[in-house]
Amino acid sequence: MNQFHLIKTFFLTTLIPLNLMSAPAFIEMIEGPQASCACQPPQQGPEGPPGEAGNPFTTLGSNYYIDGDTDIDPGEQIPIDIDGSNVNVVRLNDFQFQVEEAGNYFIMLGCTSNDQLEQGNSATLGLFVNGSFVTGSELSLVRNSKLYNLSLIVPLQVGDILDLRSTAEESWVIGSDYYSGLLWGTYVTATLTLFRIGPAPVN
Repeated sequence: MNQFHLIKTFFLTTLIPLNLMSAPAFIEMIEGPQASCACQPPQQGPEGPPGEAGNPFTTLGSNYYIDGDTDIDPGEQIPIDIDGSNVNVVRLNDFQFQVEEAGNYFIMLGCTSNDQLEQGNSATLGLFVNGSFVTGSELSLVRNSKLYNLSLIVPLQVGDILDLRSTAEESWVIGSDYYSGLLWGTYVTATLTLFRIGPAPVN
């Protein structure tokens, strides 16, 4: 076989298949019809029930007492007879408050003491709800101290009644010599502040 026949054979067996690969028919086979999606966007479902109001601070109370030299016996209620600002909190008397909305409440109580009790004893008070002491709410006072405060979170129901009571074993006196003359006798000696921070947990 001469050189001409070798070139011809190479051309027929090699170049022609390569040429066919670039043919439009072959390209159409490679780039055939693409898969199509007939998916539709999801339909809007029915509207759900309205959620709770975005602002949880729908109930609040700020109340205080400004007199000093008030004797408090064991178990006696602490007077808090002046209203600062109350929303959905009802004053029942000079000692008790009732909430009108259920929820978790941030509560802060404060007081001062102007008494020197016997060794080992101290002036103490606590938060009571419906006549029952709230665990963890006992506040110990130091004689002639500044206003001592204690805060906690308490779940409350509609109609719950709150008050502060002495938990000391002996009598003591509300007030503080520290404040005497500083604010012309109008210093705060006891406080009860509360505000709703969210819904009550579901049992």
